[in-house]
Amino acid sequence: MEKLNNPIKALPNLPGGHLFYFYLTLECYIDNAVNFLLLGIEDGNHIILIENHRIYSTIFNRLKLRLSSTQMERIHYINNYDFYWSAGNFNSSKIIANFTKILKPFLKKNIPVRTWAHVELGQIDDIEDAISQFEKAAQESVTSLKLLSVCAYNGQRLPVNLIKSLFISHTHLMTDTAIIKL
Repeated sequence: MEKLNNPIKALPNLPGGHLFYFYLTLECYIDNAVNFLLLGIEDGNHIILIENHRIYSTIFNRLKLRLSSTQMERIHYINNYDFYWSAGNFNSSKIIANFTKILKPFLKKNIPVRTWAHVELGQIDDIEDAISQFEKAAQESVTSLKLLSVCAYNGQRLPVNLIKSLFISHTHLMTDTAIIKL
């Protein structure tokens, strides 16, 4: 497989970080997700991948060409709709509690883990406030656990006020081609 454009390699060796990925093209998004997962596996991490089924299938097919079955077992897929909307709405406290529950077995056994989460916005009132509250709580959780965590959003669907809020609740901004410390 040819070398992929890879801003992920620009990440400094952090004890953790909370990245806001503002993506514009699906192809770059998938390339960056694949690179993040490959580098995580290479570093000995398990990865929690919170993604929609359609994109996950594409990512999975690319990864299985490059990873062994044992390495593939270290990637733990969670459907993003089920993860974010399991309470029937976008409830930040329930999402964080679920996130903590998912991470607990890894952390209890000192298994290194990183996360990649694709946050897709629904058509509900006050989604900006709900996302802002969630990302502030996620920042606290990610920081205290010293995780490397990417929160990906389709940049073409984000309201300006939410973008401003996401800058505040993340340590880095990632685009399709770069990573910048905030």
